[in-house]
Amino acid sequence: MFDATEWLRGIEEAAKLVDAEERWLEARRLMASRIGSPSTMGVHTGVSDPMAQVDSLLDAENERRGSMLYAYQEIEDARQVFAGMRSIGAMEHSAASMMELVHIGLSTKKDAAKALGLSYDTGKRAYSYGVDWLDAHGLAFAKAGRGLAE
Repeated sequence: MFDATEWLRGIEEAAKLVDAEERWLEARRLMASRIGSPSTMGVHTGVSDPMAQVDSLLDAENERRGSMLYAYQEIEDARQVFAGMRSIGAMEHSAASMMELVHIGLSTKKDAAKALGLSYDTGKRAYSYGVDWLDAHGLAFAKAGRGLAE
C-alpha cells in the first residue's frame, strides 16, 4: 500500500542530498580555482603534479555527480506530481505547494505557509490534506492531474 508520508520523506532526503552535493561541488570548485598546493586542493594523491590533482578532483566530482542522478530524477518526478495536483483544484493546489516547499525547498511548514500567504494553521491543514489526498489517490493520478472522480 502507498504511504505518502514515506514517499515525501524520500523526496526530502533526495533534496537534502542534492543540496549538500551542490554545496560540496561549489566548495570544491573554489578550492580548485586556488590551485597551488595539495593542502589547498584537499586532495592528497602523493603526486606533486598539480594537473594530476585536478584530474583526481574531476574524477571524484564526476563519480559523485553520477550517483546523484537518481536523486535528481526523484525530485523531478515529485515536481510533476505536485504540478498535477495543483491543476485539480484550490485545496490540492495549496497542498501541493506546501508539500513542495517543505520537502523539495526544505522549508519549515511555518515558512512555507508564510511564503504562500497562508496562516500557519491553514498551511498545516493544507499539508495534511495533501498527504491524505496522495494516500487516497496515489502518485499516478496526482501526476496526471486526476482525482477520485476519474
